[in-house]
Amino acid sequence: MHTKTIALWAILLSWSAAGARAADYAVGADLSFLKQNEDRGVVFKDNGEARPGLQIFKDHGYNWIRLRLFHTPTQLPNNSFPKRGKASRIPS
Repeated sequence: MHTKTIALWAILLSWSAAGARAADYAVGADLSFLKQNEDRGVVFKDNGEARPGLQIFKDHGYNWIRLRLFHTPTQLPNNSFPKRGKASRIPS
């Protein structure tokens, strides 16, 4: 009886997964360096035609993107890390 129940659930799940549409999924990419590359002159092409990189991803069904934000401070708080690094013999 237990085996039949598991088999029935497996069949139902496979049928429901087969009927799922691509729009039901998140399809994405990490585009953190896209703008930087475009600013440096990198040209992205789709079928030999130069197009904006973000538009290429959108046209190919990508509906999520990851953007990492980078921040490099010009000064560390109280400039304390280099002092602590020397004190603990960690290269700064």
